[in-house]
Amino acid sequence: MKRFEDEGAYKYSFYSVLRRGKRIDVKCPKCGGHASIDQRNGQMGWKCFECYAQAFEELVYQYNAKGNCAIYERWFNVEVIDEKKASHRSTHVECPHCGSVNQEHLNYLIAYVSADLREKPWKYAFKNSFT
Repeated sequence: MKRFEDEGAYKYSFYSVLRRGKRIDVKCPKCGGHASIDQRNGQMGWKCFECYAQAFEELVYQYNAKGNCAIYERWFNVEVIDEKKASHRSTHVECPHCGSVNQEHLNYLIAYVSADLREKPWKYAFKNSFT
């Protein structure tokens, strides 16, 4: 019987392989041949071993903030655009779901959206210029 011991998923993740200085084998976007992605001198790029095409560019980072809203306990995951906030490990990010005034208003909005039938009270139903 042959035994296999799993090394874990993170060892072969895109980020981990590049961080260790190894290359990632891919298909060339120009000819479809064997190409690789690697990182050198602060630049990320690809090069083809068959048609010798290549392209390198500066590294571009995307910062995301994720967590639970402190008020309504809803999960969010948003991109941090403010450069001042992006450089900090722990920063305050506004919840994108908080569009309500308070908990009572949020419950009203949830009830409104989830209702199959929405009715107005009669005193508001027939407002016109004559009343």
